[in-house]
Amino acid sequence: MDKIIRPIIIFFAILSISPFLSGAGVMASGLAFSAPAGLSKFMVTLATGYFFVSLSLKIYEFLRKK
Repeated sequence: MDKIIRPIIIFFAILSISPFLSGAGVMASGLAFSAPAGLSKFMVTLATGYFFVSLSLKIYEFLRKK
């Protein structure tokens, strides 16, 4: 069941982020509207910050287990 749910979640996550990426000028999907540039850049900044923080914590946990 998990093998079916995870790809569906990833698919909908990509669809939901596309208006923000196209509004920030990162991606032009043509499938949906573009969100306002200010909101889009803010969301991209948050997502990038979250990615680097979570990556850093995962690296720390990996090194701590060794």
